[in-house]
Amino acid sequence: MPTVAGGRPPVTPPPGRGHARHGRWVVPAVVTLVLACGAGFVVFWTGGSTAGGSRAVAPVLVTGIGGRIPLGTGFDSPWTMVQTAGCGYPSHTERGVDPTRQTCRVFVVLGNPSPEPVRMADHFPDLVDDRGGTHPAVREPPGRAPVVQPGQRLTSVVFTYEMARERRPVRLEGRLIQAGPIVRVPL
Repeated sequence: MPTVAGGRPPVTPPPGRGHARHGRWVVPAVVTLVLACGAGFVVFWTGGSTAGGSRAVAPVLVTGIGGRIPLGTGFDSPWTMVQTAGCGYPSHTERGVDPTRQTCRVFVVLGNPSPEPVRMADHFPDLVDDRGGTHPAVREPPGRAPVVQPGQRLTSVVFTYEMARERRPVRLEGRLIQAGPIVRVPL
């Protein structure tokens, strides 16, 4: 019988209980798990598309009233916050008040802490009603979208919408700044 230093017999594991038996499946299982998690992570963050550039979808940011919404990825990116929304205001037309329609107003704050000016979107976000109908914003006064200067905060941005009196608004959806993300705010 072989001996090790000191005259003792070598220690061998009992039959069927060695490290070699466990090592055969542990390493492949761990590698498979890591690859599966990595693939799931890639699919999740690319929105289901793993081919580079095959699907160009703007990110959709969802928040509620009063939540700060970043409009970029940098530390000093522009941001917005929907403060309040209200409907039931009279709908004025050239002929007077239209009793079948209502005016809705959404009050928004827009800040630009970045060193570059930011132009608001030419088409403001749409108001979506309880039947899925979209209502475009009416800009007051008409003209080119305003520019938010570096360090400036616009606190009196009001989006005005017209819709049927029996409709109820459920969300605000669209871009607030040119080339910015699509924002979706439940009301």
